This record gives sequence, structure tokens and C-alpha cells, in this order.
Amino acid sequence: MVTKQEANWKTNFEKGEGVTPLHTDAGFEILKDFCVRLFKEGSDSIHYSPAYYYFTTRRGGWIYRKDNSLCVVGLHPNRPDHLLIYPEIAETETDLVHDLLFHMPSFDGEVQIARVSARSTRFGTTTEERYLDWRYPVRVLSTEKATEQNGPDLHHVRKEYRKLDQQAFEFRPFTGKETHRLNQVGHIYARVFLGGCKGEFGLDYNQIVVPNLQMLQYCLERPDIFNSVVSFYKGQPEGFFVWEKLTDTTANALWFLYNREIRGLSYMQLASACEMLKQQGIKTCNFGGSETKGMDFFKTRFRPLHSHQLKSVVIPARASLKAVA
Repeated sequence: MVTKQEANWKTNFEKGEGVTPLHTDAGFEILKDFCVRLFKEGSDSIHYSPAYYYFTTRRGGWIYRKDNSLCVVGLHPNRPDHLLIYPEIAETETDLVHDLLFHMPSFDGEVQIARVSARSTRFGTTTEERYLDWRYPVRVLSTEKATEQNGPDLHHVRKEYRKLDQQAFEFRPFTGKETHRLNQVGHIYARVFLGGCKGEFGLDYNQIVVPNLQMLQYCLERPDIFNSVVSFYKGQPEGFFVWEKLTDTTANALWFLYNREIRGLSYMQLASACEMLKQQGIKTCNFGGSETKGMDFFKTRFRPLHSHQLKSVVIPARASLKAVA
């Protein structure tokens, strides 16, 4: 659902030069071309993830293109009357975001420049993200390291997943028949997670379970964008992993659902996912940032190869945009 203000803004914005709806074949192909062509090894691969933008802008998304640079604009997936603008995808730094801020139609809600490098000052004063997945650093895992069977670095990881009956765990392709059970797992996840995070998480119960159903649907509708497998444990679907293959050696994790009532399942699922990707020739998998300290701690136990600290820049009033630009 979009608000009346968002709908009116969308109509006016799409009339602008260089604007293409992202959720069209033409828009997605343009975005995909830029992302794959301009991705730089060692950088935050989520910044170059067509699938990430496709899902995060599910309430409305666009690409704004000028010359040889492009940026993604989207309605916030969880907060009404809140606009997200992502830094440009280009060979070098450009003024594209400032150009967009100056020329786009009036937006009376909050405007946020999202996923800004913590080292950058070119968009103004950065703030800590409160609602989305970069409150804590982006963690990029080596599939080789994350699947180590010996040595002290992953001792705690192996200790956790060895609490399970490992012979009773397996990945199977997502067929759609598992949707009902995975929706139930989403509700278990939300209940246990919110009960333990002591208010640190900025979203509510429905803002966990509804996107889970949306991701399940997207995986059925667009398997060309979203790769997915179901974690079966003792014959029952208990988890769901979604990823994108960005290059022959780089993947982006997009969804990581598991039954939080099964001790050790999260560790088993992540280690198994990295093993599966390693067998496909993937060397690194970006598991994104985290919304809570506990989620970040879980990822760091797999000894990340790279980390990227990101911030946000919030522009609260439309009147200030031209001053910023």
C-alpha cells in the first residue's frame, strides 16, 4: 500500500527525464547492467545488487540515470511517507544524488540518503540507521573460511551446529509447497526474536512476517532474480535461504529465515549455505549488515573476510533539499 502523497509524488516523478520504474523489464535490465559492469572486487557488493534493490523497493522503486551514472530511489519498505535514495552506481564519484535532490518533485515526508559509507561526508552529517539492515556493519564471508572443519577460529560455530542431528539436515529446492510451513516459521522467528531483543529492533511483528511472505512469493515469481533453498530438518521445512549470484565468485545473501526454537539451526544453515556456494565456485558471500547487536555477533563468529560500516543521511524537510544540493 502507498499513501496518497506517495502516489501523487510517484506520478510526477515518473514524468521526469532519466526516470525509469525499477520493477519493469527495462528498468531492471538497466540496473542489472550497471551493477554487474561496475562492481569492484572488495567493495560492498550489496551496493551493486539488483535483487537487493528489487526487494527493498517493493512498495515502489525507480532508477534515475544521467550520462554514465545511476542511482536507485525507493519508498521505504516499512515506513510511510519516507523516501530512500541510494548513492550512485558509477565508475567514479558524481553529483548525481545532489542533482536528483534538486530536480525531483516536492516530497513532504522524510528523505533519507541510504547506505552511505561511514567515511563519506559529501552528503552531509551521517547518522546511525534505526530501521534497516546497516545499523551494524556489512559482513562479507569467505565460503572457504566459513566451512572450516578444523582449527580454533570456528570452534564455537562447529560446537553449535553439532548439537543438531547433522544427518537430519538437508537443503531442497523451494517449490512453493513449503510456503505454509515457512510462513509458520516466520511467525516463530518473529515471536522469539522480538521477545529477546529488548526493544533494540526498530520494527514490529508484522514488519517481520509480512516481508517473509513477500520474499517467498518473489522467489516463486522471479527465480531468475532470487535463488532459494529450503532447510529441511527431520523431514520438515525449518528454514529458508535466498541469495543472488552477482559474479562467478561473488554472492549476496538476501534472506535468512530459520526456526529460532531449534538450537544450532542458524549455524548449520549458514555453514551449509557457504558450503553449497563454495561448490558452485563462489568465494565470498555478502551477508549484509544487521539491525541488532546479536545478529551482528552471529555473523562475526564466522570470521568475516571484509566489513563495511555504513550510515544514513536524513533530510527531514523538503525545503532544505535545494540547500543540500
